[in-house]
Amino acid sequence: NEELILMCRDIGEYISMQSENTEYGDAFELKIGEFKPEYVGKINLYLEALDREMKKDNENPSVGVILCVSKDDEVVEFALSPSLSPTMVSEYNLKLIDKKLLQKKLKEYIELAGTVSDEE
Repeated sequence: NEELILMCRDIGEYISMQSENTEYGDAFELKIGEFKPEYVGKINLYLEALDREMKKDNENPSVGVILCVSKDDEVVEFALSPSLSPTMVSEYNLKLIDKKLLQKKLKEYIELAGTVSDEE
């Protein structure tokens, strides 16, 4: 809806102009559809980058605004609530075991399984 997009853009520009003389940064996200919880994570990334890389020591933390066509208040509340469960991020690598070593271990397992069944 072109009219809605223009209206949201105008609102974002107005807020941005109002905040130019204040001591905080801002980040705007314009979404065409309904609010999704992942929008919060994305804007928090932007805000953290602004605060770490651009904010001066005497400035307040940056402010984020997400403009959506619609929202479910309960979903927004859950998305904006601080997490009570710790979340961690790690990396993993996919690495296949050497084919010859795998064949050797498989052969040992089969032999061991045969030995165990003979003892029963």
